[in-house]
Amino acid sequence: MGSLLTASASLFGALVGAIVPQQIRVRNRRKNLRLALRSEINQIFLHELHVDVLAEFTEAGNLSQLLPTAVYHANAGQIGQLSSDEIEAIVTVYSKIDSITLYFERTSHEELSWEYLDKFSADFEEAHSKAIAEIDKRL
Repeated sequence: MGSLLTASASLFGALVGAIVPQQIRVRNRRKNLRLALRSEINQIFLHELHVDVLAEFTEAGNLSQLLPTAVYHANAGQIGQLSSDEIEAIVTVYSKIDSITLYFERTSHEELSWEYLDKFSADFEEAHSKAIAEIDKRL
């Protein structure tokens, strides 16, 4: 009976010893992903930029400098590790970036719709704030 108890305790210890470090690694990966995405999203100040600046950067082919997405694209396969609320908020921010980038690439400066840009700016600011708030809840 004693050897069975010892074997069971050893097996339990081995299982806990394998599972706990794995859970810590998963938690750390999620935290690092959240921090990286939060940092990138915080660098995006689209709602504070003047349309003329965006148009100039678009014409020069440098809009990606103002609207960084490298972290998001590099970690797109890992975003599923986050909560559904975080995923929705983060994807919304980057979808809006893709949308405005496409708009500026396809629209000449003279054809810009100020009404569209004002609405977009307000929508983006809301999405930006929500994404940061969702990430912050879990950091």
